[in-house]
Amino acid sequence: MGVSDEQFYEAIPTFSGASRRLEILHEDENLTIYRDFAHAPSKVTATVNAVKENFENRKVIACFELHTFSSLSIEFMKQYSGSMDKADEALVYFNPEVVAHKKLPALNSAEIKSQFGNDSLNVFDNNQTLLAAVKKSIGTEKCVLLVMSSGSFDGINWKKELGLV
Repeated sequence: MGVSDEQFYEAIPTFSGASRRLEILHEDENLTIYRDFAHAPSKVTATVNAVKENFENRKVIACFELHTFSSLSIEFMKQYSGSMDKADEALVYFNPEVVAHKKLPALNSAEIKSQFGNDSLNVFDNNQTLLAAVKKSIGTEKCVLLVMSSGSFDGINWKKELGLV
């Protein structure tokens, strides 16, 4: 790339990282929340695996929003198979109105679970129900919440909703 070692080592201390990639939303002794732009199957797998590897002594709750046209396609969805298996708890959210707006066939939880190949996966089509499940999952143990989407989970403000603001 034409960058010398000297240039690299001079620049790297001020590199803040890529925007919306494993961005820390909150961190305290009991809860760390990461937001990640991950939405492609390989990125979801890499992100979940990296977080679990770095927090092997904490419960990892991986929450993924199906948001893009391709991710909401049942034919494409099989590429997510195994992508969330390393998480201690895997949650997938989709908005049926977005599916209809994109003129895609309706989705159901059983199909999504099947495509992800994870029987313990929990699927939600209502963001408030998802939020309630996340709150329950966090409980009192030390954990990491990983929220992955190119969207916004239909406007969830994670810090506010979890009482961290």
